[in-house]
Amino acid sequence: MGIEMRRFFVSLPNYLEEDICYIQSELDRLEEKLVTKDEENNIEKRHLILLIATFTEQALKLFRDDIVNANEEIPAHIKKYFELKNEKEPLYVKKNSGDSIFTSFGIDVDSITSQKINQNKRIMFFEGNSDLIEFEKIINKNRNMAAHETQPNFTLNFSKIKKFYDYCLLFLEHYYQQLESIINDRNERSIFFSIDRYTEYFVKEFSEGIEMFYLKNKPSTNINSKVKEQFSKDEWEIVFKQFLMMDDSKKEDNNFLKSGIPESEFTILSQDLMRPRREWRGLGGQVAMESKCSRLADIAKDNRTFIKFPIKIKDKEIFFGRIR
Repeated sequence: MGIEMRRFFVSLPNYLEEDICYIQSELDRLEEKLVTKDEENNIEKRHLILLIATFTEQALKLFRDDIVNANEEIPAHIKKYFELKNEKEPLYVKKNSGDSIFTSFGIDVDSITSQKINQNKRIMFFEGNSDLIEFEKIINKNRNMAAHETQPNFTLNFSKIKKFYDYCLLFLEHYYQQLESIINDRNERSIFFSIDRYTEYFVKEFSEGIEMFYLKNKPSTNINSKVKEQFSKDEWEIVFKQFLMMDDSKKEDNNFLKSGIPESEFTILSQDLMRPRREWRGLGGQVAMESKCSRLADIAKDNRTFIKFPIKIKDKEIFFGRIR
């Protein structure tokens, strides 16, 4: 089974849009040059590293301004204090910098972690918490080198610079989501996509027995759109094969098809998956049944309106259309 690769998306306030679009255009402009002669282009690397880091640091300061400006009860001398902090205090691309925005105001913060990124975005951005911590060390070391050294020998090649940008998108979205409840989401938002594609978390981690609801929303110009995004073939195949292996008694009251669906290859194959194990021999055995799962996965994306959502994966069992 192949592993699906996917771009993730983030939701951020519109006031960051111009800067984000400029950074993306610079990454696109310099990609061929930096990929083919990566070690010979320190000036371009410095430009990108400082551009991404400075944008992220300034965005964090704007988030802090949002807290001050949204809360009329904050005294004038406190507002002045944070105005001065924003002028002088560096806010690096670190969990501690993001957390400090909230703890400075006595607000509890739910800090960003590798696991949250992987689960929330359905991608394998980091393999573990140590990767996130080590990555922050690398990017901040390179940021300081870019700011202070004449001819630095960067440890960030172009692929890592792109990941640095993608991480900053995740980083800013995480802290802005925490901010929304404080400022009552008074800013208009836009959808922005990552530069790179990443391995599917769902496909990679399912064998370890994760538990999650799987109802993905496709981003659109309407941020509140609830259009269901198509699953990848790999994702559908996991769902159908896991449903096939469930106890017969559980399948009986967990039919994944909506009622009143016209007969088709999809519905016929679906009914085969719901048959008890004792009937498998007459249908070609387990190998043939698993082949039906693969065929269902091929055509499920065009029939997703026939399937009950949400899908819950719990202890390697699949439940459709209800919360358990």
